[in-house]
Amino acid sequence: MTRWDIADLATLGDIAKDYKVTKQAASMWAARHPNFPKPLGVIGNHRVYSRRQVYAWHTRKWGPR
Repeated sequence: MTRWDIADLATLGDIAKDYKVTKQAASMWAARHPNFPKPLGVIGNHRVYSRRQVYAWHTRKWGPR
């Protein structure tokens, strides 16, 4: 079983806030970019991602935020 630091977990809404974009923009990143990190799982009705993985993806794609 993989263990994650709770501070690393983020929903698409959290990711949108981190990058100062709309939730729809973050959702489009996940839907349109095949190399966007896969969700780690689902909590309630929300897919949960690793902030670290999203940051690395964003940095490769557009540079640091």
